[in-house]
Amino acid sequence: MTEEWRSPDGGDWWFEAAHFPRPVSLLFAVVLDQLAQGRVRGAGRWGLRRQGVRWQRINGYLYIGVRGEGAAGDEALAAQAVAERRWRREAEQWFADERPAAVARNQALQAVAVESLDDDELRAHAREVLDHVLAVGPLHFEHRGREVVVDLVRERAKAEGIDEAVVMDAMAGGSPASSRPAELALAIAEALRAGEIDPASVRTFDDVRAAPKAGRCLDAYLTEYGHRLVDSYDLLRPTLRERPELVLGAIRAAARDRATTPRPPLPALSAELADLVADARTSYGIEDDDDGVCVFWPLGLLRRALLEVGRRAGLEDPSDVFETDIDELRALLDGAGPASKVLAARRAEREAARHRVPPASIGAEAPWAPPASDAGDGQLKGQGVGAHVARGPACVVRDENDGLDHLQPGDVLVAVTTTPGYNTVLPIVVAVATETVMGHTIICARELGIPAVVGVPGLLDAVADGDVVEVDPVAGVVRIVG
Repeated sequence: MTEEWRSPDGGDWWFEAAHFPRPVSLLFAVVLDQLAQGRVRGAGRWGLRRQGVRWQRINGYLYIGVRGEGAAGDEALAAQAVAERRWRREAEQWFADERPAAVARNQALQAVAVESLDDDELRAHAREVLDHVLAVGPLHFEHRGREVVVDLVRERAKAEGIDEAVVMDAMAGGSPASSRPAELALAIAEALRAGEIDPASVRTFDDVRAAPKAGRCLDAYLTEYGHRLVDSYDLLRPTLRERPELVLGAIRAAARDRATTPRPPLPALSAELADLVADARTSYGIEDDDDGVCVFWPLGLLRRALLEVGRRAGLEDPSDVFETDIDELRALLDGAGPASKVLAARRAEREAARHRVPPASIGAEAPWAPPASDAGDGQLKGQGVGAHVARGPACVVRDENDGLDHLQPGDVLVAVTTTPGYNTVLPIVVAVATETVMGHTIICARELGIPAVVGVPGLLDAVADGDVVEVDPVAGVVRIVG
């Protein structure tokens, strides 16, 4: 290991390339470190090992480490949690109490017109949003019931000799939050048709608003999703309102007919496994939902408020406000904090880090990685989700300078990974392929009925933007066909 990539504390660190392949802002790194500690609290409620994680920005890139030895799991508590079906209580609490409260607070903060506030009001509003992020964000990490009940489903299916993939496919329809953006886009398209406007023709929001009912549907869509971050958790990345072309692309895509994977029927199960599957479907629906409501939405509101702070503070670039840590940000909101030149220098350093190649680990042996796929025959191998083959031009998403700006209906999204921020994007595409195996991509593919192949090593090196690719989930391969 070179001196440039030294462990900051002598501990072991692993590069979190799956979610954060690009350099991240300092503010996001320190906020995430606080939010993720909710995982320890959640583990304590379930009797799981309370192994804390820590997030550290090293040379601009986000690394994950372990916080101490952690407390051992409590087997008695874990057994009691299972016996009580405690995941049901967690789901009920989320949908009945935690979610409505988080949404209401998001909406209240969103309703504030930040540009109309005076300087004192703006700073007070920014503090409120920051406090909200730190208060509600940990909920996403605290919810551990899905992990417990899904593991039990897998164990029981194996004991009954049922293919795990068949049972997991039965989860389709259990995550309404994943498919809701597509449903809202379809409502807009149908309202346009009712107003005798071809949805394929809309290129601006004014085009949509030419049909009053479609305009109202658009407002509902933007109220619920407009201030959420889109393609990353990082505050540096834009919200959906800042990417109107994605909304319009979703509307155009909703208007066309396309093949979708039919929802598989639930296989014949024992009463015990059937109960577990029903519970798992409910808990399954929390994962995308709480991430969007508790993380992507509040962070989007924080981005909006802080960009206005940065503009009024006369920073060289308003986004330089994201180059603070939490204490520096609070000082900045009190009229102190780092000088503009200091923040600009940090931005320049982060941007320069894009040209570095971060090691897979620091202070530890690199984690196991699958061998690179042999793409010599135009095929790339991974894990398939779905039952039909789709083909289209590849939209390769690498980073903020080579991403979603040119995504068009009918494209195949090729990316390192996807997050719940992509929920508004995936309805545009006919298929998706990723380098990593992440639950979000699999969940959305099931919910939207689009084919996916995940966990394809070397995918982004093999596929160029604009290549015609075929995604075959049955064979679990991506083929470059043109």
